[in-house]
Amino acid sequence: MSRPHLAALRFLGVFAVTVALAACDTSSTPTTSPLVAGTLVVRAASSGVDVDSSGYLVALDNGTPAAIAVNGAVTFQRVVVGQHQVTLGYVGSNCVVGGGATQTVTVTSGAPDTLTIAVTCVARRLVYESDRDGNTEIYAMNTDGTGLVRLTNDAGADVLPAWSPDSATIAFSSDRSHPGGLDIWVMHPDGTSPTQLTAAAGESGAVSWSPDGTRIAFASTRTDTVPGHAEIWVSGADGSNPVQLTTDDSLANNPGWSPDGTKLVFQSNRSGTDQIWVMNADGSGLTNLSNDASNDAYPSWSPDGTKIVFQSDRDASQADPTNVEVYVMNADGSGQTRLTNSPGVDGVPSWSSDGKVIVFDSDRSGTTEVWTMRPNGTSQTQITTDASNNGYARFAP
Repeated sequence: MSRPHLAALRFLGVFAVTVALAACDTSSTPTTSPLVAGTLVVRAASSGVDVDSSGYLVALDNGTPAAIAVNGAVTFQRVVVGQHQVTLGYVGSNCVVGGGATQTVTVTSGAPDTLTIAVTCVARRLVYESDRDGNTEIYAMNTDGTGLVRLTNDAGADVLPAWSPDSATIAFSSDRSHPGGLDIWVMHPDGTSPTQLTAAAGESGAVSWSPDGTRIAFASTRTDTVPGHAEIWVSGADGSNPVQLTTDDSLANNPGWSPDGTKLVFQSNRSGTDQIWVMNADGSGLTNLSNDASNDAYPSWSPDGTKIVFQSDRDASQADPTNVEVYVMNADGSGQTRLTNSPGVDGVPSWSSDGKVIVFDSDRSGTTEVWTMRPNGTSQTQITTDASNNGYARFAP
């Protein structure tokens, strides 16, 4: 895809835990009592699109949660007769639990009582960039391929979309008023009311919204004296009061907020290669997380704050010199683990708002397309299939 991005903006370089499901039927004994007791069977009945195969967690009376398959059951034995609360957790943000996540059930002393909890899921919504119409524009679609909408339509290049936390606004970068360079714009989710936020010298882009939606972090070359360099900046969501956070005149790019809004993760080549760095939201406390000889880029923080997903070329070889893969690590840089394993480039990863899915770019099919996978690298699925170049996808919150 031909993209007039500044070098830094493209390829340079309720339970929120993941559980392994046992068999469809498991057993738990959260309550024992000499009083009259019964047996409770909790069943999950899932339907719809994009049902998470990793399943859910179910708890009785706020006890220790047990794993339950998306269409499986958990048996609670020796439950005191009477009313109890059952809570279904770890349900995707694209799913609705019929009757609510916490439900009341009455247990008797006779035959096992059964509570069936219905979960209905819909396709997740994505915004991304594509050159399918001959010019790079911003599109939105559902992960099942339905609901395709072109959001921008002008002679410039519109790239690097990012959804606001309340889903009311999409930020993107465009050279429509700045030929050869990028400025930050915002628009409504249907593409209407495009508004330019930045007009400073140099380029600005790669927006990340703060968790409360009041600020944006972005990369900009406006103060750099060396071509291709960029710094990390923060401003109000409307572009007001911009503050420069990095000042080393290197290539800093692709910032991402921590879920609590106190830190920013980003990539920088200040040490020679692109590496993943983290700093406080005021620019202090700079720390190198990836700390290797390869090029690591495009970091994205998991919604629970425990993980960071990123791309790396550390697996490049003489047989595949351009190889880039998606990795995940703990938020302190430990436990770096490879998630993808295919020739060519897998990169530009980003989390869904519930942490259950990662979206990424891959050229394994011959053109750059949008793919999704589970956080452990399983269930890799191609989303766009139109033989054009599609990428930099981001989930709707």
